[in-house]
Amino acid sequence: MPQVKTKDVTDFLSHMVDLMMTEEVDDAGYVVNKATRERVLIGEEGQKRPILLYQEEIKDQNALILNPIAEGLGEPLSAQWFYQRQRVALFVRINTLCRRILQACVIEKQKKPDSEEQPPLALELMKIASLVIEDVDEKILDEFAQITAKLDNELFAIYYSKKHIHSVFRCGLFDLENAAIPTFRAKFPKIRKKTWTVMDRLILAIFGINDGQDFSKFTRKPTVVACVRLSSFLNVILGIYQEVNPLLDLINRNLSIDLSKLVHHINNLSDYSDNAKFMVQPNRVPIPTPPQAIPGHRPHGIPASSGYIAADQNVTLIPGPRMANGQQLPPTQVINSSLIPSSQIADVGMYNQLPPAQHYGQQFFPQQQNPNTFFPVHNPPFNPPYYQDNRYIPGNTQSTGLMPGLPPAFPPLY
Repeated sequence: MPQVKTKDVTDFLSHMVDLMMTEEVDDAGYVVNKATRERVLIGEEGQKRPILLYQEEIKDQNALILNPIAEGLGEPLSAQWFYQRQRVALFVRINTLCRRILQACVIEKQKKPDSEEQPPLALELMKIASLVIEDVDEKILDEFAQITAKLDNELFAIYYSKKHIHSVFRCGLFDLENAAIPTFRAKFPKIRKKTWTVMDRLILAIFGINDGQDFSKFTRKPTVVACVRLSSFLNVILGIYQEVNPLLDLINRNLSIDLSKLVHHINNLSDYSDNAKFMVQPNRVPIPTPPQAIPGHRPHGIPASSGYIAADQNVTLIPGPRMANGQQLPPTQVINSSLIPSSQIADVGMYNQLPPAQHYGQQFFPQQQNPNTFFPVHNPPFNPPYYQDNRYIPGNTQSTGLMPGLPPAFPPLY
């Protein structure tokens, strides 16, 4: 494959958003609601911000950048949102499939003709329905609705195990009995026993397995070291969609997905990572610009120890270094030692002397910048769109910056 460009990564993220069913990406790269076309906002109340895809040029400093590939920089809100919406979209599809089969069973037992909205089941779905129809009644639809009312109720879950470095798919119906931890079924004490039996048979048939232990076949290890969580997660949902996608297509083609696209992106994830794994969210806190030094002048209220030279001292200004973004830094003050005793020179400081622009990975960075200007990252090979994070503190292994020599931080569990 030719060298991956930033646009290729943006296209990958856009396709993943399309899988979420209720969200899509607009022309500017913002995540919007499909129905209202309004931008999706996430965050705390009063501080919610839009979601903007990783792309060639980021102009909106207020937006949260969606780039789950950059795992070494922690797990921002946008990444949490990404995984949560991917899980919900998958589980909505599975729940819809289950309900459609149960509805067909109820109609068949009532001997009522199928309506236009509920056409007869395809042969493959009828085979699954035949396994549960004997115990299905009208009440089971209401009970199924109670169980699946909350999409985060752990009927299905995908979580990342940091210890074992893999992602796991599990179904709450098959939780092992544990006196210390209530099982999923214990949360619904009013659900009838035969309803649980119907759901057990139905779920196992849909996933093509014999018992709850067989869900382990969907466990996946990462294939890309740079983004272990995303890599293993995508491989898990691919395995699940391979089982349920043909069935989804039989009830509603809009529910099924294009597996070839998902496989394409998984195969290219390593190349995407080379482009996007060093992404840094632009710093949203403006750094004040100190006043320029003036030869032989100390502003009122500024002590001599701050670096300004008294008017009766001879000072030469050397032009400050030019930053990578073209900004000229304040000049450096040099004292003419031939006119001032060396004992006095030691007492005179330099005002905010700044180092020149540093390449990515060094342990100190310029402290002065225009609020709307950021220092470009010189690695990886794309131009420009992301910028060096200046929040790194040497020796702090919990830093949000990803620095050479620090151990890669595996993402937390779900």
